[in-house]
Amino acid sequence: VQIRRLLNQATEFESYVSELKGENETELTLGVSSAFPLDLLTDLLTSLKNEFPKTAVHLNIEVASGEKLLLDEEVDIGIHGSLQANKNIDYRLIDTLNIPLVIAKSLVASIDSEMTENDLAKYPQVILKSTDRHSPGKDIIDETSKWYVTDQHTKKMLITKGLGWGRLPHHFVKEEINSGELVVLKTLGELNLPMYVTKLKNKPMGPVATKIWNYFND
Repeated sequence: VQIRRLLNQATEFESYVSELKGENETELTLGVSSAFPLDLLTDLLTSLKNEFPKTAVHLNIEVASGEKLLLDEEVDIGIHGSLQANKNIDYRLIDTLNIPLVIAKSLVASIDSEMTENDLAKYPQVILKSTDRHSPGKDIIDETSKWYVTDQHTKKMLITKGLGWGRLPHHFVKEEINSGELVVLKTLGELNLPMYVTKLKNKPMGPVATKIWNYFND
């Protein structure tokens, strides 16, 4: 443990020296929530590749583990949702995502948008597993049978095919809601998730990380 701590300190010192010299990072890991609209990142990624062609950018798509990955220094910059602040992290608000609870008309013949939890418990719940295996699930009804999936697209497929119900980011299911294929439920309340670009406090940033940190506020 002590050796690992010393290695981390040495790495941080090298990063600090590089920042002082104005040197670009040789590589950088960007952690992005699977709920975030990835098309909003294409211009950023294009800019990074054009401005910093020698920097290897690793794109890490995560589920409900953005803060832990940042605190564990598995990512350098994070883009993820958070409902409460961690004192060791700097946050910059960039968006707010509406994540409605939805169910397919093909699953329930007569849907009431105000179905009770007991009503929902009769049908399977589709749950997106966190990339942090220790992260507790949210809005899970214990009495339901469950599907566990690892990505948003699979979750959407199961829900739209009438195999279960669950929360999905509105931009994922806008067309299906507008067409009536999916119905928004009020059962577990509305969820509006603030999305932030985040970094560790007091950790030096090189030019590439600084570009990402400032990008959504330019």
